[in-house]
Amino acid sequence: MSGPSIFLCSDPIEEHWQLGKMSNACSRVAIAGWSGFPSIDAGVPRIVASVLATALCNLGAVSFLASELPKQLRAGTTVIPSDRALAFELRLHGTNSLYIVHTRDPEVALLAFDDPGAPWWLQGQFFLVTSTSGPLLKLSALQIEALLSDDWFEVVHDLGSVVAVRPGVDGDIVGLATPDKSRGDAVVNSISQATQTARLRFYIVNENEFAARLED
Repeated sequence: MSGPSIFLCSDPIEEHWQLGKMSNACSRVAIAGWSGFPSIDAGVPRIVASVLATALCNLGAVSFLASELPKQLRAGTTVIPSDRALAFELRLHGTNSLYIVHTRDPEVALLAFDDPGAPWWLQGQFFLVTSTSGPLLKLSALQIEALLSDDWFEVVHDLGSVVAVRPGVDGDIVGLATPDKSRGDAVVNSISQATQTARLRFYIVNENEFAARLED
């Protein structure tokens, strides 16, 4: 099991991944992990983050939280220089201002992994992927709170045709929820292609092997 790799397990049931009771999910769920990279104190190795950002942006419009706007954007902007991202200011129950950033640009999506105001490593972040042909996704404060809770996968059921992605324990794994098998297969294929493009190995494993690979 040596060498840098990304691996995925479908239908996990263990709760120690800190992603809620996924066995009770109405949606299809999976977890993704990685191993064989230089150790870092917190967060996701840059190349893994790039693979995930690319895979998600290849699927559709990606939304995530940001405590600061990317430099090329302004809150409430509807036409922007890159023409690939849009941001709206959001106040969440009296906390500091947060933004929801919508993008098809993997370089913009990468910002989600390092934002101190929506920390990936503390499970304070998420991604939602929607169709580019429909209207921009509008989220209520309650839906955002749900996406940051153990019930994150239920938002997929509530919103319909979306893909939800949330960090698991210590930000060292990723939870994926899709509304059905076909959408789930599309996510797996997109991650597989982005992984291989980055010249990394990609594996589909069961939950026991997933845990063993994390320790490799």
